[in-house]
Amino acid sequence: MIDICETCVMNVRGIRWLLLQSYTRKIAAELLSVMCNFFPYKQPRAQCKRFFKGPFDGIVHDFVVNMSVYEPCQYLGLCETVQQESMTSLDDSFYTNLLMKTLSILKEDIESIFTPEFIERSATKLCSSDKRCIKAFKKSAVGLIKVIYKNSEGEWFSDDIYS
Repeated sequence: MIDICETCVMNVRGIRWLLLQSYTRKIAAELLSVMCNFFPYKQPRAQCKRFFKGPFDGIVHDFVVNMSVYEPCQYLGLCETVQQESMTSLDDSFYTNLLMKTLSILKEDIESIFTPEFIERSATKLCSSDKRCIKAFKKSAVGLIKVIYKNSEGEWFSDDIYS
């Protein structure tokens, strides 16, 4: 069993608190709406919106309500990667920064998921054999990835591998 560090548990509590705030949910809803609107065709756009209204909300609910604060630290091995924070104040900006740091820690995992092959498979699955739809989907997926990571440090995705 992985040793559960108190810093990770405290950070998970902070992220859960942030997810419970109404302004965070509003921002997340707007972001998800924008993400789904990147799909140029109605069917993929509708499937995207259904995912974020159903399974995604369930995942967030499980994280915030059903999952103990120890589970993310234990199952994701976060105690091995989360650095100790010197906390002087636990205000909104602290938790926002904490969330951004957590995403930064997970960037390599995210990059390994959204590979060109994954985008190709997803496009083929959603668009069947419609080449125009596949091309538009791939272009939209790359655009979406760039929007998501626009403000992150460094270049997570190089433009040439997703062309």
